[in-house]
Amino acid sequence: GGGRQTKQTIEKVVGTKYVRLFSVTETARLYPRQGPLCNNSRLDLDAPPSELAEAFPLLAGATCEEALLFPGDLLFIPRHCWHYVRSLRETGPSFSVSFWWGAKMGLRPPEEQGDPYTPVY
Repeated sequence: GGGRQTKQTIEKVVGTKYVRLFSVTETARLYPRQGPLCNNSRLDLDAPPSELAEAFPLLAGATCEEALLFPGDLLFIPRHCWHYVRSLRETGPSFSVSFWWGAKMGLRPPEEQGDPYTPVY
């Protein structure tokens, strides 16, 4: 997951995937890592909700879109869109194809001036 510096598509071939998408405006609530991994979150969205709420209180204010992907579905994930993807094992084997392109922007590292989560063009 994370807020990738590229555009991405995920095509579901076999099985089912659960997806959460968060806007770049939710970045501060998603606890991004520092430095080179600033496009990854410190959150473990598989953790029990009570543990997440205690360790990451800003997450409660984050909004997201949720979806299930089935074979033949194609999902476009815009640049800097935070995403969480999980295969649903209870539906059997899972296989997807992803494609990334267009790495032209990045997130400003926290040590730079200004809002660290404003996209850089």
